Amino acid sequence: MQKEAKSQATLVDPTREVNSFEFLPSWTLQIPMVLIALFWALRLGRLNFFSAVNPSMAFGGLFMYSKSEIMEKLAPSNRPQTLILKPNTPEDSILAQLKSLNMDFPLFAKPDLGERGRGVSKLNSPKELAAYLDHFANETLLLQESISLHQEYGVFVLKDPKTGKLQISSITAKIPLQVLGDGHSKVIELCKNHPRASRYLHEIPSDLLEYVPEKGQIQKLSDYGNHCRGAAFVDQREWISPEIIQSFEQICAPLDGFYYGRLDVKVQELADLAHPEQIKVLEINGANSEPIHLYSSHFTYLEAIEELINHIGYMAAIARINLRKTSAYPGILELIRNLKRYSKLQKSSGHRGS
Repeated sequence: MQKEAKSQATLVDPTREVNSFEFLPSWTLQIPMVLIALFWALRLGRLNFFSAVNPSMAFGGLFMYSKSEIMEKLAPSNRPQTLILKPNTPEDSILAQLKSLNMDFPLFAKPDLGERGRGVSKLNSPKELAAYLDHFANETLLLQESISLHQEYGVFVLKDPKTGKLQISSITAKIPLQVLGDGHSKVIELCKNHPRASRYLHEIPSDLLEYVPEKGQIQKLSDYGNHCRGAAFVDQREWISPEIIQSFEQICAPLDGFYYGRLDVKVQELADLAHPEQIKVLEINGANSEPIHLYSSHFTYLEAIEELINHIGYMAAIARINLRKTSAYPGILELIRNLKRYSKLQKSSGHRGS
């Protein structure tokens, strides 16, 4: 499997590679995840056991948790400069704050309560900011500086609550939508003959569609590392090393109460994952995290289910330890109330998947 993963990473355009299930309806993975979680809920005697996996995050980071609260615990050198906007903040006040912080467009915007790519947008101008504010007027929002580092990865960490020892179970390259030029075809023509780009024509800026890339030119079509926006995920677990583990031990050291989840990070090149000072963390995901290497093209559906079984098992093992320390986690009624609120947010903002 590792040899296959390595060969994918060296392909000129790995986004052409797809597996047999990644474009199936989302319930094909969500239903097994729910069943696996219910199994562990019965074993642990707690329907909401996931709340205990990351005590520092609301509901363990499954939903309705603040992105900014966990991100602010990181060392400043490891996080993007971020402006937190309360609901209905006037636009002129926002622009003044951006100027005082020397933050300029383009910026990335996202709701503070959200996950799996919900509401993530690149804003190139004050006009686009105004439209975004109008759409998410009643939510706390984050404006992040655009990070110029070239490569994005999802790094899944597991931390033993007893010993503090950290493991990395997954490293996955997140490659935004792209096509390979042939010197004579327009982008729109290249996309129509591309197994991935053909599904995401709506994500491609219209001014790119008539462009003719040179032969051998990789033409980037998107700025997003989300699968729902066309990004390909490439398994890079063969790169897990003591040096990278030590690097993420240092990055995660300030994150008290965080034991399970995926850090989405940017670096200039993969080897920089071994150097914490070279890493920018874009987002921290908790109990809602998937080990996204399972979307690599060499994975079968059954292998993906096996990865989910393993990782939800890790979650349950961590939760079991934390539940022994205290049972003071949100109850079922609070869980139901917040599920209803979460559902309303998803509908109001047009939810996108991972």
